[in-house]
Amino acid sequence: MSLSALLKDPVALERNLQDFASSKEAFEGGMSGLAYGNGLMTAVIAGPAPVSQIEWLPLLMSPSDTTLDGDDARLLLGMLLFEYGNIIKSLRSGARRYKPFFWKDGDGRLITRDWAEGFFAGMRLRETAWEQLRKDGAQGFFLMLAVLLQDEKIDAQLLEAGVDPKELFEAALETAHDYIQAFYGTREEGPASFRRLERKVGRNDPCPCGSGNKYKKCCLN
Repeated sequence: MSLSALLKDPVALERNLQDFASSKEAFEGGMSGLAYGNGLMTAVIAGPAPVSQIEWLPLLMSPSDTTLDGDDARLLLGMLLFEYGNIIKSLRSGARRYKPFFWKDGDGRLITRDWAEGFFAGMRLRETAWEQLRKDGAQGFFLMLAVLLQDEKIDAQLLEAGVDPKELFEAALETAHDYIQAFYGTREEGPASFRRLERKVGRNDPCPCGSGNKYKKCCLN
């Protein structure tokens, strides 16, 4: 199967990584890197302010990558740029919805941490713009992104705040892509696109973050 076909088909990509990886660690390392890259590029593409290629591309290149010569260097760059374009296509397409690159480890556990870490790395390139977006009504997404880090300390803090991290995690799996699609729409169409997503939740409706509280008493504030 060609490289472009693999990148379009995560299931086939995972199967090929399993075939070629010399160990469980090699396979999981490959999936971790792919998920991280997908998350970072998604934040760059859907974020509230443009980020140039010379800013984000080095974040996905290890020191050893920069010493590659000829075909290997072109192949690596081509893979990254192809995936970048693939994310844009999925966000633009009305038929093919964008899906975060989550993966399963050898025990069948869904891993969202790598994608979330990549997304946070992309956000740090434009922190001020993202903070303004949070103030404009995206608090729920930021909370869901935090729980996707699968960090026990964050889960403990949520429990102390009266939020069930398991319920929030499930909510994040269901709705994170809607937020990302809306963020991208904000870039392409203006603020009204993001407000359309927020209008789906009434002030007295349960908060989409999964806390169990009314929206007006939770992420609305």
